[in-house]
Amino acid sequence: MAKTNLNFHGSTCTKDCSGHKAGWNWQKKNPGQVPQSRSQSFMNGAMTRSSQLSVGRNMIAPSIRDMTTGRFVKFKPI
Repeated sequence: MAKTNLNFHGSTCTKDCSGHKAGWNWQKKNPGQVPQSRSQSFMNGAMTRSSQLSVGRNMIAPSIRDMTTGRFVKFKPI
C-alpha cells in the first residue's frame, strides 16, 4: 500500500481515508453497535466516532487532514 500524508481525526490513512470515513459514517447511523468483520481502517473510523461521542463531541462530518500542509481536504471517492 502506498503511504500518504492523510490523517483522519488523528489516525493515519494508508490510501485515501475511504475506509475510515465509511466506518465513521456507519457508526453515526448505528450508534452503540460494534461493527463485525470489517477492515482495520473501517474499525478505526467507527472507533473514532465512538470516541468523539464519549467525550461529548458530536461532529457532523468526518474530517481528513493533509499532514504535509496541515489543511483539511475534501473527501474524494475512488
